[in-house]
Amino acid sequence: MQNEQQQKKHKAIMAYLSIKNQKVLDFNGLWEKENLVKFDFKNLEHLNTQGGLKLSSYLAEFLKNNYTFVQSDIAATHFTHNRYAIIDKYEVTPIIRATFDSLESNRYQGVEQFYFFEVYPGRYEIALEGSPENMNDVVMRYEYRFDPEEMHLIDSIQQITVHNNKIVAQRLVMRNDLFYKNKKYKIYQFNSVFSTFEDLKFFVINGTQRIELATIDKLILNDSNRQ
Repeated sequence: MQNEQQQKKHKAIMAYLSIKNQKVLDFNGLWEKENLVKFDFKNLEHLNTQGGLKLSSYLAEFLKNNYTFVQSDIAATHFTHNRYAIIDKYEVTPIIRATFDSLESNRYQGVEQFYFFEVYPGRYEIALEGSPENMNDVVMRYEYRFDPEEMHLIDSIQQITVHNNKIVAQRLVMRNDLFYKNKKYKIYQFNSVFSTFEDLKFFVINGTQRIELATIDKLILNDSNRQ
């Protein structure tokens, strides 16, 4: 909230811009419209990731509805691999997308949607979606086989377990825990330098159980999906 001095400065700026006939998008009036709460802020002046997602989505819609842009194919490709595009339900192209019914969701610790996508060559992310009431702390692991001829690349990946050309049961690092439009999202991330994944599997850990969440037999990362 603005103090008295900030409010006076804000009114003066808006009055000046009005005189100059400048179009202004004033985010100060979006608290109720975009359901901003104190937990959307990193500190008194800066949004956190969750708050940034709310206002970035609003800004994207505003720009789309009020301006015309020329977008390159490369830019469009990058956008469809973006975690925020996935969360905001734009047309996306993940490598794997899986939807689980209520019985499966209970088994998978509340996970309703699973997305696996390449952010850029060598960096991969997993987005889990579920209800805030049911999806709590989800421990995830992954494993895959790689081409033996690429064994020399293994030193560039830190803290992994390798057995017979297989990355074994690695724990995924969670990068973000978001709440958006009545859904909870957990974003996990890992790096890989290999050109091929074989028998790629993702698991949720439920107590002592390792439950398979998604799998893909073989994924060749050619030039088209490494843009």
